[in-house]
Amino acid sequence: MQDTQDYKVLYEAQLVQTELLKSELAQLKRMIFGAKTEQFHSTSIPGQLSLNIEAEALATTSVIEARKISYTHLKTETKPASIPSRMKLPEHLERREKIIEPEQSTEGYRHLGEEVTEELEYEPGKLYVNRLVRPKYIAPDNISFLVAPIPERPLPKAIAGPGLLTQIVIDKYLDHLPLHRQQ
Repeated sequence: MQDTQDYKVLYEAQLVQTELLKSELAQLKRMIFGAKTEQFHSTSIPGQLSLNIEAEALATTSVIEARKISYTHLKTETKPASIPSRMKLPEHLERREKIIEPEQSTEGYRHLGEEVTEELEYEPGKLYVNRLVRPKYIAPDNISFLVAPIPERPLPKAIAGPGLLTQIVIDKYLDHLPLHRQQ
């Protein structure tokens, strides 16, 4: 009597056994030769539950039913990109207003509005806001308008005025350097 065995089943069982042994070997190598700074946590910690998922069970599982999932993407309303702007200067600071009129004659022009530039200024002991007000005028033909140019500033788009910038430079480079004594 000869025993007939299914060699395909034996071969697949050996493959599963080999993969299991390879993963155990890799885990042991990490424990022995791995970086000492990395803590290795074994899955067989007393008191911790395990999932008991074996390699054989994984090999025998199959997908029962596959379904195609589709969805429809609905566009949501997007807010328009906001233009970045700086915060307003605090209202409690003193405001010093300076009106700058255009050099040309404004005779016959209508007053349209004002361009206001606020810069933070410093005088010893206090901060204040320097408001540069430049009236806008529109020509009688309603095509061109007239505005005085803004005065030269040390940093054109900065909010800091020349007095504040000067004080910052003095504080940083003069007041905070150690004194050199001559001996």
